[in-house]
Amino acid sequence: MGNAWQGLDNLQAARNCYARAIEFAPNYVEAYVNLGSLAAKQQHWPAAIRYFQKAIAINPKFAGAYRNLAR
Repeated sequence: MGNAWQGLDNLQAARNCYARAIEFAPNYVEAYVNLGSLAAKQQHWPAAIRYFQKAIAINPKFAGAYRNLAR
């Protein structure tokens, strides 16, 4: 659902969906990566870095988190 909202450029609704997903599944790596990407899109760099690092901490083999962090 968050991806759908982000596609419609409703970034707040997307953020809420990603955060809600984490409430239900705290180790949901993709939700952290999506939050990081959303923060980066809004140029909130400290938050983006924090979300990508959290995703890496949960799953060190998740290449997408490293790729996005490097950007």
